[in-house]
Order: sequence, then structure tokens, then C-alpha cells
Amino acid sequence: MKHLIPYRIQAHYLAQETKGSLVAYTLFVDLKGFTPLTEGLMREGHQGAERLSTLLNEIFEPLVRLVYARGGFIPYFAGDAFTAIFPAEDERQTAEGLVQTAAMARALFERRKNRFGNFTIGLKFGLSYGQVDWGIVGNQDKTFYYSGTPIENCAFCQTLAEVSDIVIDGLLLRQLPNDQLTLEPVGEDAYRVSSNIPISNFPVPLPGEDILPEVAAAFLPEAIVNYKQEGEFRPVVSIFIGFENVNDHDQLNLFADIILQQTISFSGYFKEIDFGDKGGVVTLFFGAPVAFENNIKRALEFIVSLREAMSPAEKKYDWKLRAGVTIGTAYTGIVGGEERCQYACVGNRVNLAARLMTKADWGEVLVDEDIQDERAFRFLHTGNIKYKGIKGNVPTYKLLGRNFNAEPTYSGTIIARDSELAQVNAFSQPLLLGKSAGVAYVFGEAGVGKSRFTYEWRQQLTTNAAAQWFVCQADQILHKPFNPFLYFLLNYFDQSPEEAEITNRANFQAQFQRLLVALAAKDSPQASLIIRELERTRPILAALLDLHDEDSLWEQLDAKGRYQNTIGAIINLFLAESLLRPLVVEMEDAQWLDDSSTELLQELQRAAVTYPVLLLIVARYSDDGSKTYPLSTKHLAKAKVPVLEVALENLPKPAVRQFAERQLGGPITSSFLALLLRTTNSNPFYLEQMLEYFVESGLISQTEQGELLIEDEHVK
Repeated sequence: MKHLIPYRIQAHYLAQETKGSLVAYTLFVDLKGFTPLTEGLMREGHQGAERLSTLLNEIFEPLVRLVYARGGFIPYFAGDAFTAIFPAEDERQTAEGLVQTAAMARALFERRKNRFGNFTIGLKFGLSYGQVDWGIVGNQDKTFYYSGTPIENCAFCQTLAEVSDIVIDGLLLRQLPNDQLTLEPVGEDAYRVSSNIPISNFPVPLPGEDILPEVAAAFLPEAIVNYKQEGEFRPVVSIFIGFENVNDHDQLNLFADIILQQTISFSGYFKEIDFGDKGGVVTLFFGAPVAFENNIKRALEFIVSLREAMSPAEKKYDWKLRAGVTIGTAYTGIVGGEERCQYACVGNRVNLAARLMTKADWGEVLVDEDIQDERAFRFLHTGNIKYKGIKGNVPTYKLLGRNFNAEPTYSGTIIARDSELAQVNAFSQPLLLGKSAGVAYVFGEAGVGKSRFTYEWRQQLTTNAAAQWFVCQADQILHKPFNPFLYFLLNYFDQSPEEAEITNRANFQAQFQRLLVALAAKDSPQASLIIRELERTRPILAALLDLHDEDSLWEQLDAKGRYQNTIGAIINLFLAESLLRPLVVEMEDAQWLDDSSTELLQELQRAAVTYPVLLLIVARYSDDGSKTYPLSTKHLAKAKVPVLEVALENLPKPAVRQFAERQLGGPITSSFLALLLRTTNSNPFYLEQMLEYFVESGLISQTEQGELLIEDEHVK
């Protein structure tokens, strides 16, 4: 299999060695100007990805081969750059030999510099020497690191270099014989090698050890271990996390394990821990190699959950963290050579995430404009800022935390759902008459527009406060008991993990009192009974929000008692609200309901038959095409509960044209329409993503007749 981790890390892992050090010569190689080339080839779509993959191989393969032939190894690639380490324990390694290796790499590249068309590409080199520390960290899932002054210095020296320059630091200089090289100072204790460097014959690398699949699987996700695709352009969320004061191997082990577990929980890709000119940095990606329709939300949930998980250790050890997050199209695939390679993401937006990280203050997370469009989170605009290597001023935002009060918004009228909306509106009429409406199911595959459909229904039903609508969001990842209902309670009582407990407690008390006052005004036997139950279960609802009081009912109950009272308290809260205004309780993404939530939903349905409540179950199909029915169809039929089932299908052909022309602001050609039908399967989500890609990549042109056109060969 591919050499996706260094040989040395495999040897240490098999020997159960977790940390150590070595004296080594270090080399940092940076490919200057590669990002503009990547951005240019993006406009060529699939063909551009193929060409870029070929160019990467042509550049990196001989350089990687040279490193290993000269007795070095590569711990990791930073997209279009890499670090190489040459252990001084090998008697062949010398300071002169390291400089010569850099010169040989430069000569190898010079042979290929005419392969890049109108783009100017070149190599820059930074060199150093000293003690390098290494370690394998993480408990169940592993990663590794190499750190130390020579790692940091060779990366820093590269930043002082111009194209083709070889820059060394004082640590390496002091290992060289006197007056062997002509040097020019370029920074504090940093020197450009300005003399000619003799180059010997290019050596042939010795065959290395094979990487065992089971060892690679301990360090990498299965999707990368088994990755066999060609390189491709795809939307990627990039996260760079900088850190300080993680002072030793044991702390780094804890630090890495927390991030690894959170990354796995949210289905991201933990690329590496890197120590370079930016200090300690963790690089992660969402959307590559495995993509989900909600990559931005997953990435931000990861960040917020990581903050919570890190908080105790941050306080104990005085750790400092900051991060940058962006989304954009990047080249993704395997880079490197036969002796060492890595799955990487390369592009302008990836670079911007690193720039945002370095701009952030400790404790801050900065994001770009596209990330801050995610309405489930709160952001603060911090300015339009100029970043090195990025064109123009970039609107920059600080992540503040989750936005539990967010509601989706959509522009324009809904397309091709008139008959389904007529069905649900007719089904809802008993609710507006103060009666139970029953149970409605909305099914559809991912991206078909279930959220857009329920939004439209919600807008029509809640106009003029005729009804109210509560959303209970199930989670694909976090299957905690009652999780969808806890999501609702956080929103209902205006709770935020980022706020102080005193603020959250005040918000809880204010909302609870509002409800009691409103119910007391109803002056009905039902309201009186519900008020008494609300007062009894107030400590239950508070405890579910982590607002605990000593000697409360919650503290006195055993596990079974807490479970039963949780169900009763939440149901009573829903019934209370339905007495004030007819109520829709929506279970969003019901295919991910946990068992406890399913039981609560079943009990709610039984209790609500005499209240103005409509239960809405929104779910996608299972992998085998089956449907999720958390409420027993036999029970509903026996109890004569009204049931409606709506199945949303992909858009018909005329609706695809209408959707595209509304998004693009003009008519499209028949060939453009055929391309959209073929590449999106008429799925609204994929259709929207494809149109955004065409617009961002500048692939759309206009005919003489004013129709919008795209060349088919751009997106094969």
C-alpha cells in the first residue's frame, strides 16, 4: 500500500515506543507560486484536476526520491511544501551534504520549470540543524509529531528566501567548515547561500519497508488508507488550530487525543500536528476525503464542542488555542512520491484558513464570509482585512458560539411543491380550530428540499400567530438520550454554553414565569392541572439544562426516576404551550432518533390526542430505501389518529430549468439544462452546489441570443 506514514513512525509504533529524540539536519522545501496555478486549473474542471495531479507528481516524485536516497525522510507535506529530516546518527549526513541536497533538489526542479505555462513556479529552501523530538500520541486513534528548534528554524528560513534561494540558520552554519560557502545575511542569524554549490551524481534510493495496512489504519481514517481516486477539485472546510503552552509529551498526548476524538465524532479528517514557523498547529479538513451535505455545520459544531472538551485542560495547564476556518474549492488527493506520500488539500481558501489562524487572538476563532452564513451559529464582523498572498481585503468574522434561536430563511418562491403544500395545509386545519390534527410524515432523500418545504408550510401556518412551531433536531452523531428535546429546551429557555450560569439561570426563570402567568390567565381546569405539574417538574427542566440546585427533586431521584420525570416534564411543557396557541412539534431528521427520544415521542402522541397539537416527523430514507416510523402505524390506526404521509421527489425537468434560471438571473441553453440533469440527478441541493461552482469558477458564458451557456467538456 501507499507510504502514508513515515517508515520510522511505523517502526516506533511496532516497538511500542511513544517518544524520543534525535540529532538531525532539517530541510524545508516550499513550492512558490503553486496556489495561483491551482486556482487557474480549477477553471478547467475535471481536466484541470487531472493536469494538476500530473504536475504534482512530476514535481514531488523526484524530490521525495532524492530525500530518501540521501538518507532522509519526510514526516509530512504542507500541501505544496514539505519538511525533510536527515538523522545525524547516519555517518553520511553532514552540513555540507544537506546544502548539497538542497542544491540537487533545485537542479532537479530547474529541468521542469518550463512545464507551467504562464505561471511562475519555483522552489525555496530553508535549512537547520539540532535536536528533533518526536512522539506518537492519542489513545485509541493515533497521530505523530516531530518538533524542535531545527524544525521551526528551517521553516522560518524558507520565509526569508526568494525563488531558488537556499537559506540556512546559524545552527547549521556552525556545523560547516570555515569559509566553505559564500553567505549573505538575510535576517537575524539567517544567511543566503550565494556561492555555486558542487553537485555530485544523483543517488538511487534504497527500497524502504512496506507500510502495514493495520499500522496505517491506527493513524488514518479508512477512507484515506483505501483511497484509490485521482485528484479532484471539491469544496472543503479547512481548519487550522494554533496552540501554545502544551509543554511536554504527556500534555501533547492529552491535547491530541481530545482533538482526535472530536474529529472522529464529527467525521472530519485530522491531517497532522505540525511545528513550524507558525508554532504548534493542527490541520483538519471537513468535506475531504468524505463529504456530507452539512460540512460547514459539522466543522463549526466540532469547534464549539472542542472548546467545551478542552476547557478543563486549558484551565489546568494554561493552554492557549486559536483557529481559522474557511470553505472553498480545493485540489484534494495524494501528493508526494513512492517513498512517502500524504492525502492533502491545496488551494487559496486552505491558505486563507492558516492566515486567519495567525491573525486570531488567543481564544478566538476567525472565519471567512461563507462560513458565517451558517445561521446555526453567531458571528461578529471584525473588519475587512488584507492577508498575505490573498487578493483584496477579506471580510473576517469571529465565531461567538451556537445560535439556538436561528430559523432558516429562503429567498424566492418554492418550486414544484404546490400539490404537497395543499395536502399539508388541508391536514392542518383541525389544529387551527383548536383540535388535535394528528401525525404528519415528510420523507425524502438528502438534498431534496425537506427543510425548504417545512419552512414554507411553517410560514403559512404561523402567519398572524395562528399557530406556533417547535423544532426538535435529531443529530446524526450525538446520540445522547433525549438529544432532540434537549436541543429544543436550549432554544426555548434561551440557553447558551458560552454564557455565564447566572445569565442562563435568569433566562430560564424569566421564560418559566412567562409561561405560568400566561397559563393562569386561561382560567381552565386543564391549565390549573398543568401549572401544578410544571411547578413540580421545574427542577427537572432546569437540571436538563445543567442548572442544578442542592436537594432539588432531580437530586433526590434515582436513574429510573429521572428518566420517567424527564419524559413527563417535557410532555407537560408541550401541552402547556398548546393551551396558549395551537402547536406543531417537528422532529427533524427523525431517522437519527435515539431510543429515549422515540419513547418520549410515543408518549407525547398519546397525551396530545385532546390538545391542539400536530406531530410532524421529517426523515430521509434509510440506505435500503425504507422509511422511519417512530410512531407505530398500527397503534395510530387503532386509535383513529389522522395520519398524512408526503414523499418529496427530485425536481421535474421544467422545475430544474426554473431553479437554474432563477439562481443565475437569466435563461439557460438546452445543453446547459441537459448537463444539470445529468450531473445533479435533479436534486435541489446538488443543483444549487453545482451552479455555485460554475459561477465561482467563471465557467458560464452568454450566447449572442442572451442565453447562459457552459461548455460540456469543462465538467465531464
